[in-house]
Parts: sequence; C-alpha cells; structure tokens
Amino acid sequence: MIDTIYLSREEWDSVNMTLPNVTFVCNRIGGWPYMDWISAHDMNLLGRLRLAQVCFRDSSTTLRNARYALGHAVGVRKYYLDRSSEARDDPHVLADVYSRFYADYVALLLWSTGEHLLSALCELFGKTEKEVKKYGTKNFSRVTKVRYLFDAEFSTHTITEVIRAFDESPARHEIWKYRNNWVHNKPPRVETILYNPPREKFIIDDPPYNISLMGVHVPPDYLWDDFIEKLKDALVATAITLEFSSREWEREYENSQR
Repeated sequence: MIDTIYLSREEWDSVNMTLPNVTFVCNRIGGWPYMDWISAHDMNLLGRLRLAQVCFRDSSTTLRNARYALGHAVGVRKYYLDRSSEARDDPHVLADVYSRFYADYVALLLWSTGEHLLSALCELFGKTEKEVKKYGTKNFSRVTKVRYLFDAEFSTHTITEVIRAFDESPARHEIWKYRNNWVHNKPPRVETILYNPPREKFIIDDPPYNISLMGVHVPPDYLWDDFIEKLKDALVATAITLEFSSREWEREYENSQR
C-alpha cells in the first residue's frame, strides 16, 4: 500500500522552482482551435493541418505529463528522505522505489513526446512514414531519419535546423537511449541502496581455467542527481523543439485563412 504524500505548498513550490517550466508551449497549443473546426480551400492543406494538429496536441499532453512526473520524482524522494533517520531504513527504501518509478516514467514520456512531435512535422510537411524510412539504416533512430529527410528536401527551411538541433541534443540522445534500454534490455541501473546487479555472469572463461567471481561491485549507470539533471535538460530540449515546431503549424494555419 502506497502512503499518501503530504508536502506543504511551500515544499512543492521549492521543488517546482528547480524544474523547467513547459507551460509556455503547452498553453500555446492548448489555445489552438479544435481540429474539426479548421477550414481551408485547399483540401490537401486542410488534411495536413488537421492531422498535424492532433499530433502536436498529443505531444503537448505527454510533455506536460513528463513535467508532472519529474516533479513527483523529486518530491517523493524528498518526502521519504526527510523521514529517514538512518541508512537503509524503510523510508530510504521507499525513497528509492517511488522516486525511480516516476523518473522512469519521465524518460518514457519524453520519448513519446518526441515521437508525436516528429509525426506532427511529417504530417504538416506532407511526408509519409514510408518516405522517412528511406533515410538511413534500420538502426537509425526515427529522429535521425526525419532529420536526413528534411536535410534533403527542405534544406533551407528554418524547421530543418530545429530538427537537426534536436537530433544532436546530448540530453535528448541520452534519455532516448535510457528509454530504449529500459524497454528492450535491462533497465539502466540508477543509484540505489537496493540490490540491482547488472546482467553479467561474472565468469572468466579462459581455458583451462574457469573462474567464478564473487563479491563484485559494479558502479551504477547513473547517479541519482545526475540522472535528474539529464531529465531536466532533455525536457528543456524537447519543449524548445516543440515550441519552434508549433510556430510552423501556426504559420501554415494563418496562411490557409487568407
């Protein structure tokens, strides 16, 4: 059973002050007209505007949820560590368990935010997934493939530089890597007092000797504070990309109304 988390308004304010603000872009997209209320003489443009808008709204929703989850990752950890009186007591364990739950969700949501954003741009510029897949190999991430597509077909457009910056963002790259490992491999090992070994046999197979190692200590993939900073940076990079991309939708929409 999960305890109710009671942080004062002042405590939540102190938590939120350390986190990026994404309301500027979420409110911007939230203020757009409903998709089915949009009209245009050009049916092709109308279709692109409507589908892109749905994708942008999905991206905005997941971005807002990522920011919410990040706040709770920090807040929940603060709540339980404030109640911890000695190393490895129950509150310390709960701090690790519940804060990690929220932090992992941030990484998953940021990946989803970026994927919806890429879909929005492809819809807006009339590009299909079949066209996207032509760029790069199957090992390339979708953001890199979309970048190469825009480099090839919209090289002088300002949005191409925005996509390029998003693809090259170290924070974005790190968190998407985290998400992919979380989904497809062993979840990355974040600093914790809990037992969480790597997926290694710790057996040295060097004939004629086979040596089984014991008592091995392997540092975590991420220290907690560093991991939170990476999530913050990735949140900012994603929000900025969504902000610039949403302006492209607004320009197309305004042109369609003339």
